[in-house]
Amino acid sequence: MFYYIVGILLGLLAYLAYTLFIKPLRLRAYYIKTFQAHGYKVYTYPYQVHTLPFYEDFFKSLREKNDFNYTGKHVYSDNYDLVVSNAFNKPEITFLS
Repeated sequence: MFYYIVGILLGLLAYLAYTLFIKPLRLRAYYIKTFQAHGYKVYTYPYQVHTLPFYEDFFKSLREKNDFNYTGKHVYSDNYDLVVSNAFNKPEITFLS
């Protein structure tokens, strides 16, 4: 019985590691490589599983500059064509114009 529980826990741990880390990181790397190969300048946020880094940057801009999209307008759009971040464990691509 003990070995069944250990086997189930290891299987669950492997599934969570694949779902939360391996698959999203591979997909992000694929997106970044593809867009850079097509000549886009890509800004990449660090991968954090249970956060929204791109939106946290919006709220930081709102607190500091009193403009929700200050960072997007003045920092990223001048230097980059798109931003790759994550929404929890899903890659998110934002095109800047």
